[in-house]
Amino acid sequence: MVRRYLQWFLTNKKAVFLVISFLTILVMSSLLHRGEKTFGVDKNLYSHYNNYEIFKYSHHHLVDGKNLYTIHPTEHFDYFKYSPSFSAFFGIFSHFPDWLGLTLWSLLNALLLVYSLYYLPRISDYSKGIMIMIVLLELVTALLNAQSNALLIALLILSFGKMERGQVFWASFFMVSSIFIKVFGLVGFAIFLLYPEKWKVALYSCFWFLIWLALPLVFVSLDQYQFLVESWMSLLGAEKITYLNFSFLSVVKLISPVQINNLYIQMFGVIVFLIPMLFYKKYRFYRFRLLTLASILIWVVIFNHRAESPTFVIAMAGIAIWYIASPKTKWNNILFISSMVFTSLALTDAFPPLVRREFIVPFSVKVWPCIAIWFKIIYDMIMVKEDVGGDLIAEHS
Repeated sequence: MVRRYLQWFLTNKKAVFLVISFLTILVMSSLLHRGEKTFGVDKNLYSHYNNYEIFKYSHHHLVDGKNLYTIHPTEHFDYFKYSPSFSAFFGIFSHFPDWLGLTLWSLLNALLLVYSLYYLPRISDYSKGIMIMIVLLELVTALLNAQSNALLIALLILSFGKMERGQVFWASFFMVSSIFIKVFGLVGFAIFLLYPEKWKVALYSCFWFLIWLALPLVFVSLDQYQFLVESWMSLLGAEKITYLNFSFLSVVKLISPVQINNLYIQMFGVIVFLIPMLFYKKYRFYRFRLLTLASILIWVVIFNHRAESPTFVIAMAGIAIWYIASPKTKWNNILFISSMVFTSLALTDAFPPLVRREFIVPFSVKVWPCIAIWFKIIYDMIMVKEDVGGDLIAEHS
């Protein structure tokens, strides 16, 4: 009986959207009623949706002609590190009261991610429902932090879906939009290597890039815009890597007897990522293209020295896509289960506080399954021969 209702739910798009909407509103309600908190040595009080306030105030600062890239301790904790274009875009939400703006922002993140997964072609609705359940816990973590990670995933997946349908204009829009949210969306451009008419991709991408680039000029003068871009570059350039969070870099630091430059580690990641691309004849296989998308989503997390727990919704989306597109062998099942236990559940009450504090955090346990699965994806891409073995269905949607 339970299995039958679960299967009904996973194949019912409307039910999934309603449940995700309700869950998102519930999470936002809890954030709005939590009161205030402090961050480390900073004794000022801030809301539990501090990231949303960073985004919100960045738009007000843009309109008021202020420097976006300096600290504003009376309004929020930490710096605004996104592009001026993102600040301009966030005007959609910043003029609403917090309870409404925060809820709309979170619904955009959550529901667009769900929509993007349903937009993937040649996968059954049941399998898409499973993918949504796989990312659900990490999605809640991202929503609790009012971050933009779910939106980034959605844009990358939608770009892939549009390319599969030959809609290059809109694929370029989604891909370029991801860059103006988080710069490492640039990695997503690797998707375009898999398809013909690359001149169209280049042309349309330039068009959308100019549109996004010009967006802040609706609110500021050209001189002020130049100042903001210079301030942004200065802030990013001055940022010192004092910690590596949960990343491949942190794992290397743990296991390597010698100090290795972070740039060399990231270059290694780029080289390994590109190796399957040498097998250009495999581009015709849908599973190869789908695994490329999964590889990108995991890569931008594990090779990001600033990857925090809320960032892992991106990696889990990649893992969900890989698992659905792969045969359910013993090793694939072991890798997948390890990701659910040691990535999704790592920092939850599933593990005692002592274990989290003394083992999971210092040993970067959260990222280990993601690393193992990413290397497995690279292997699978090299070895793939045809579109079989996973939950892919034969007909195009």
